[in-house]
Amino acid sequence: MHIHATLKMKTIAALLLGALGFAVNWLNPTLFFGVNIFFGSFFVMLALLRYGPRAGVLAAALAGGYSAIYWHNPLGMLVWVGEALVVGLMLRRSRNVVLLDTLYWFCLGMPFFLLYHVLHQTELSLAILLTLKHGVNGIFNALAAALLFQLANLSQPFRRFGEQPPRFHHVLATSMVAAILIPGVCYVVLEIQRDITQEEQRVHQRLHSTTTLTRQTIETWLAEKTHDVQTLASLVGDPQTVPATTIQKQAALTKLLSPHFVKMSVQNSKAISVAFVPAVDEQGRSNVGRDYSTMPYHRIVRETMRPAVSDIDYGTISKVPRLALFAPIVIDGKFRGYCTGVVEISRLAEQLRIISGNRAMDITLLDRKRQVIASTDPARRMMEHVAPNQGKERRQLTEGLYQFIPLSRGFSDLQRWQLASFGMDSPLNADVPWSIVITTPMKPFLEGLQNNASRGFALLLALILFSIATAQAASAVFTRPIAQLEQISETLPIDVIRHQEAQWPHSGIREVAGLIGNVRQMAATLQSYVHELQTLNESLERRVAERTEDIRRLNEELEERVTERTTQLKSALLHMESFSYSISHDLRAPLRAVNGYAHILLEDFGPNLPAEAQRYLGQISSNGTRMAALIDDLLTFSRLSRHPLNRETVDPADVVSAVLEELEREREGRTVQVSVGELPPCQADPSLIRQVFANLLSNALKYSRKREDALVEVGSFQKDGATVYFVRDNGVGFDMAYADKLFGVFQRLHRSEDFEGTGVGLAIVHNIVTRHGGTIWADSAPGQGATFFFTVGSGNWLHQNPATPVNGF
Repeated sequence: MHIHATLKMKTIAALLLGALGFAVNWLNPTLFFGVNIFFGSFFVMLALLRYGPRAGVLAAALAGGYSAIYWHNPLGMLVWVGEALVVGLMLRRSRNVVLLDTLYWFCLGMPFFLLYHVLHQTELSLAILLTLKHGVNGIFNALAAALLFQLANLSQPFRRFGEQPPRFHHVLATSMVAAILIPGVCYVVLEIQRDITQEEQRVHQRLHSTTTLTRQTIETWLAEKTHDVQTLASLVGDPQTVPATTIQKQAALTKLLSPHFVKMSVQNSKAISVAFVPAVDEQGRSNVGRDYSTMPYHRIVRETMRPAVSDIDYGTISKVPRLALFAPIVIDGKFRGYCTGVVEISRLAEQLRIISGNRAMDITLLDRKRQVIASTDPARRMMEHVAPNQGKERRQLTEGLYQFIPLSRGFSDLQRWQLASFGMDSPLNADVPWSIVITTPMKPFLEGLQNNASRGFALLLALILFSIATAQAASAVFTRPIAQLEQISETLPIDVIRHQEAQWPHSGIREVAGLIGNVRQMAATLQSYVHELQTLNESLERRVAERTEDIRRLNEELEERVTERTTQLKSALLHMESFSYSISHDLRAPLRAVNGYAHILLEDFGPNLPAEAQRYLGQISSNGTRMAALIDDLLTFSRLSRHPLNRETVDPADVVSAVLEELEREREGRTVQVSVGELPPCQADPSLIRQVFANLLSNALKYSRKREDALVEVGSFQKDGATVYFVRDNGVGFDMAYADKLFGVFQRLHRSEDFEGTGVGLAIVHNIVTRHGGTIWADSAPGQGATFFFTVGSGNWLHQNPATPVNGF
């Protein structure tokens, strides 16, 4: 059963640690693009060190399940299970887990990782980075787990039963490796983060400068085109009054002077075209007289009376994408119509290609509907709608700078980052609500970062080898004399007794050399003490032999004296029994005669005697009766000391019930409420425990006689593992200042005129309880009743005023 429970506990612990490893792997933040820190194997190593290889392998399989789910391959699980299995098997020979884990990664783990990526045709630089990174992670996690495990095992509460504390050599070596490796890991991580930050700043500056140049170019281009349309608007006059032929000639002349416009037109205030260049469309239909009132820009220009630029859309005539510019015709502050110029968008794309030049970046111009106006990206089509995330995960780095990562589940993290890009999305200006989107691929940036990270991880692995070799050598030099001293101390007591000289080690470290010297001096001192003790022991053995003979003679004399005293005691007991017999027969006979004659005188001659004589005879009779009761109680008290204890299981509830039936006469003519609570069984003499309840209940009924609503309660409670029985009444009570007289023979706290009695009842109760190894005490106050507590069979349990509450009055 114990083995089964231990195995179950180990399995549960392994599953819990494996689940923690899985959760940490799943929630683990990335070190940089797609490269995670992976502290999940930390919990695997804890399970291995704490509960053995089986628990370690189970935890590794559970924690490694992350790689099968997230990477879509079992590579991580195989490596972690192999690490737990190989290191767990080697732990039987050596407890230096850091050294064993380092051997595993250099001999098996990292070669397996590299071979896997090479076979799957991963880029060599990326494969090297992943291999180095996982090697550093695995060794670092083993180091962290070993350090925590060893430090915890230094304290006894954290150590398993029967487990030995860690060796000083291993603790020192692990601490030295941690002291070297942890700062190295922090330095490499900070350097990688610094490189990322600096490169992101450079990318931000490059994209920001390109955005500024693009904005200036587009604004200049729009300003030129808008100026030409505004010039036409200022020349045509009022379309409602100027002849259409005049306006047509002016529009044709303006178009001739502005060849970048493919179409120009003039509309009156009702958005009816009065002039159009060309005058007819491709089908030979006239463009003059067309109604453009449904177009949104008619309303915008009419309301604002300012130039406007349209979004890219299809023309109403040519049905091809177009971009139109509008300028209002305002005469005397009134809107009289507007002029329209349609430009060729391909020329705008040429401007963007000039700006991008040979740089690996794409510039895209979007209208207010986020439709492509022009782009240097050949994958972007004109009028294509571009969503904010572009079908990718969008992460904001700084103000205006984003990363766009593909959302495809078919790629690993690093492959997704290889296809990712930096992007900047900026508005053109307040007058023209267009957007400038500039993107640049992240792959060149990642290549430099991967090379730097690979060099950093390679440096860490070299640092690991150096720190382990240094720590092993240094800790061996430091701890070897201490280990030798430990071996000497194991046999030192026997060597000291046998007067054998030990081969003391030497150390170049001052504190260790001092310790060896102190132990050596202590051994020499012990040898001198042992010699003295041996001499003293021989002398003591002689004296013990002499004293043993003396004790033997004294024992013989003592046995003779005990026999003599026993004989005397038996004789005294016989005299005591004879005395008791004399009291019970010789003393009772004359007392009965006196009582009888006094009773006869009262009955036969009472009427003839004076009242004073009658009173004297009555006192003689009552005092005789009282003296007879005293003799009976005294005999009962003396017999208790000779009564043998016959312990058996007694049910106090039955005893109390029987006693209450016997005392029924004392309740005649009175209103007495008797409450009997739970009374657990006890080991006692049945007749004696009955005497205890009889005396206590009789007193409770007697001293509550003057109460109209007399209450008597019998119950028990538990205190410090013992059962305390109690009898409580609401009678006259007594002053606790005289409580020390309660249990003495013939001691009474009330007058005989008020309450009859001999003063022996409580003394009998005290004698019985004491003989049972129990304790009795009382709690009372004048006019508030009294409670008597007693225990059976726990003589060392003494209470003066119990604090445990019980149900009472």
